[in-house]
Amino acid sequence: MLLRNLTNKKTSGFYNKELEEGVRHFKETEEGREIMSEAVQKFAEKYSEGQYDKAIVDSIKNIMKNMKMSAEQAMDALGIPKSEHKKYMTML
Repeated sequence: MLLRNLTNKKTSGFYNKELEEGVRHFKETEEGREIMSEAVQKFAEKYSEGQYDKAIVDSIKNIMKNMKMSAEQAMDALGIPKSEHKKYMTML
């Protein structure tokens, strides 16, 4: 029920009137749309950053396994800057 209310294009007829008012603000006012747009943008950036880091860690692991390299050697082979090695070492 809640998900249906939040994804519905209409902003009336909600079971919960307080929720209806809040959703109306975010869907029907310029200020609300700007707030939601910024929130979605921040979420997308954070999500994509996490996915990028996961892909790098997966690549490091694959090189270590298939090429019989140390983590340091694998990161060098991938061209990862030395300043980022510690970050990825903690993720391995």
